[in-house]
Amino acid sequence: MFKKKFTKVATLSLLTLSLGGSALVVNTQSVDAKTVVSQTAKKSVITFTKADLESATNVNLSLFNVQKIYNSLSKADAWKSLGYNDSQAAKIAQRVSLSSRQAQGILKDMVNNTNVEFKVVYMNTGWFERVNIGSEVVTVDVPETEKPETEKPETEKPETEKPETEKPETEKPEVDLPATGTLDKNIKEIEIEIDYRAKNKDIDLDVDVKKDGRVKAEFENEATKTKVKGDQAEAIAIDIFDGVDVRTMSKNDIKNHVLNKLNADKNFKKFDFKVKYFDGSKVDFKIK
Repeated sequence: MFKKKFTKVATLSLLTLSLGGSALVVNTQSVDAKTVVSQTAKKSVITFTKADLESATNVNLSLFNVQKIYNSLSKADAWKSLGYNDSQAAKIAQRVSLSSRQAQGILKDMVNNTNVEFKVVYMNTGWFERVNIGSEVVTVDVPETEKPETEKPETEKPETEKPETEKPETEKPEVDLPATGTLDKNIKEIEIEIDYRAKNKDIDLDVDVKKDGRVKAEFENEATKTKVKGDQAEAIAIDIFDGVDVRTMSKNDIKNHVLNKLNADKNFKKFDFKVKYFDGSKVDFKIK
């Protein structure tokens, strides 16, 4: 028989995770097709099907309605109908709103691929809360079948010398990682500074990840008068780095990717980019 990798939760009444003095309670009565991928005392990972999102928003998910259903998911009511309490629903809606390109990209993937589901990662460690979104590809396991062993007669092959040939050098292709809705766990530090000749246009992003997983993030865009810290700044970093590995990209490709993600003016004075990883590797360069 075929078996799904993740168990569908059909008749859960309450999912309660103890969190010190508080508790994370996710009501699952209203969503029959919800999938609980994993759950611990501090973190839950739940995915939702196309039918789940359509039921919660009263919008049919199609390429023509991606913006409409995204607008609904940017409001807390949709997530409350999916089983989250008022506080959790508000935080998830805010996360979706801050990551419009990522969220709409996931919705488009769900239109084009029936096995893609919308993933919500909700964390509460007691001293901070964090919400991330992403996509989950649900696959079907095909049962293994044993093939009968057959003996092949041994034959001696004559030894032949192969001429040595020089292999042409090839450029390492860019590697696109699957979107997870979370920051790459290998990233230790991010520093991005984009300076302009005109006043009040500079952009700065600083992210520092501790060994215990705590994240300190700050973002400022003088042109849009945006200055945020914590989860909001981290969400911006996730939107930039989710699904890509800058270690495989050229400087020019990194520059274009970051500018596009931030919707920033390409006529900058200086582009300063630095990413450090826990394994000691780093990407560090400046473009003037």
